[in-house]
Amino acid sequence: MSRFQFVHDHRDAYEVKRLCQVLDVNRSSYYKWLGGAGARAVRRREDEVLAERIRRIHADSGGAYGSPRVTAELRESGVRVNHKRVARVMRTYSIVGIRLRRRVRTTVPDPAAQAVPDLFERDFTAPEPGRKYMGDITYLPLAGGEFLYLATVLDCFSRKVVGWSIADHMRTGLVTDALRMAAATRGGLDGAVFHSDHGAQYGSRAFAGLCSELDVTQSMGAVGSSADNAACESFHASLKRETLHGAHDYGDPATCRRPSSPGWSATTPGAGTPPTATSAPTNTNDATTPLNSRSPRDNRPRVHLYGRRPQQDPQETSPATKSDARQIHPQAKQNGSPARLTSRHARSRLDKSQSRLIL
Repeated sequence: MSRFQFVHDHRDAYEVKRLCQVLDVNRSSYYKWLGGAGARAVRRREDEVLAERIRRIHADSGGAYGSPRVTAELRESGVRVNHKRVARVMRTYSIVGIRLRRRVRTTVPDPAAQAVPDLFERDFTAPEPGRKYMGDITYLPLAGGEFLYLATVLDCFSRKVVGWSIADHMRTGLVTDALRMAAATRGGLDGAVFHSDHGAQYGSRAFAGLCSELDVTQSMGAVGSSADNAACESFHASLKRETLHGAHDYGDPATCRRPSSPGWSATTPGAGTPPTATSAPTNTNDATTPLNSRSPRDNRPRVHLYGRRPQQDPQETSPATKSDARQIHPQAKQNGSPARLTSRHARSRLDKSQSRLIL
């Protein structure tokens, strides 16, 4: 409850002046707040309507979606809304998405492995399909504290899974099978770059030999840094959040592998539809559907990864954007004074009448 609301609720028992003094609020501010009661009532009714839409989207996702995903769904349905308002309404009406905590350490570097450079440098975008791939291993919890292990290969251009392997072990064969499936799906990986963490499987001689055989250049992030493979980590988190639906495990191995399990599409390597969280339609073409494209909803992947935005063409940069860059004020040059740099953080403006810089 706000202090203004407290004053309003007790104005019949005490003087407004005395209440404002005790609560350290201005009477003018209180009366201004009182005058906006009608607008607040309208906003409250609009929030109730929005909350109903949010509840339906939240229920359709099995309770998995948080405010960013709900905002994306609302905008796709034609509702113009700010993500901050969606977050506020969800917080007000106690609508919460499912969160997973990572309990198992999946990256164990091999001390004898050869050093591999980081060629991605946290840039998970690609100018075209088949140029950059990324992969990782995730744990799939089963009943009784056991696990299955899933290795995936994603194309950085569309974030589509092009190769995967699931097994009850974490030997090198798990990741080599996933990479071989990616090569079979794409008809070869010649000249591509594959990025991963420093797991012992990806640093093994067998995996390095397979990359050499497929003409793939390896790239690895820093040891123990999940941010260097954030896009793949985010995909696995979305996969488990949207397939577990709040449960702690998938049950038995057969249920986890079964194609009819919620969110899974476990097909053979040649089928082209790997296991994804709410997979994209099989007719989606990487060459025409890049990440963050604005194609119709039926042809869009439902798993949106909020990573680095695609780089903008310098030719298309607007004058307003260029003016934000650091620049030297011309008046400083004329006066012979040291050049002062202004930036978008200073939000400087020029007083045209006096030709001087006002910060």
